Amino acid sequence: MAAIVSGKHRTPRSAERARRAVRIVCAPSYGARSRGAVAAARERPGSRPQGRWFGKWVRLAGFLALAFLHANAAWADSRTQHPLQIQLEYYGLSVGYHFSELIYVGATRQFGVAGNRFHGRNWMGGSGDGHGMHDQNDEDGLYGQRGVADDQFEYGDRTGIEVRFSPERFGVYLALGVLILEPDQEQVVWDERSRIVGQGSYTTGLTADIEGKRATVPAVGAGINHVFQGGLSLGAGFLYGVEKPDPPSVRVSATNSTVSQSDLDRLEARIRRDFNDLPVMVHLAAGFNF
Repeated sequence: MAAIVSGKHRTPRSAERARRAVRIVCAPSYGARSRGAVAAARERPGSRPQGRWFGKWVRLAGFLALAFLHANAAWADSRTQHPLQIQLEYYGLSVGYHFSELIYVGATRQFGVAGNRFHGRNWMGGSGDGHGMHDQNDEDGLYGQRGVADDQFEYGDRTGIEVRFSPERFGVYLALGVLILEPDQEQVVWDERSRIVGQGSYTTGLTADIEGKRATVPAVGAGINHVFQGGLSLGAGFLYGVEKPDPPSVRVSATNSTVSQSDLDRLEARIRRDFNDLPVMVHLAAGFNF
């Protein structure tokens, strides 16, 4: 190699080998080439090395993860430091106790609400112009009858007793319990017009009085209940009955006395089938833990 470099006994082939050897010896290291590429990338306008941004995102994600875990542990401790929970619910009140970070046992009472679904005098209706939840000319009609003139309803009180399991420290939970449902009631008035009732055709108005049945049903649920370190707690979730109450009691009367009782009985059967008394309790709650 010394002879080749010094130029002794040099042939065309040996000269080429010498030039290759010089390039290898004098070539910059991989790290130097990488630093040179980064420096060149910095000099080019509008160009930034991808690795730098990737590293920033990794560091940011790691920081957020550590912050979440630290806060998570603190929030979990706040449940055991303030185990007694009292919250105002949507139309109700709930009281419960955190026996541990995992187990909560509580009861909720939600009070019934009444309104008019047709004339829009509450959140379920329309603008008050006679076109609320049920349009007079609805092709399907409420309970199969067109021309709804009025629809008064009253939801019964609901009581929920539940055990919540919170495997996640932030407060996400699954629940098992029971729902105690007071009867829902509804009165529907249809205007006088030509209509089919049961199997007969009549010109008549109708009135249906509907009363649901009291029921106690098993229930499952899910949600989130977040307890801050100062004791403030916020919750949202649901408890859903796995069984429906028995069909309601229904009585239908007609303004036209010629409507046969058998046709009225058929309409009553249709109403019992379609009456919606969904066994559910929705939690929207805020309160304090002590």
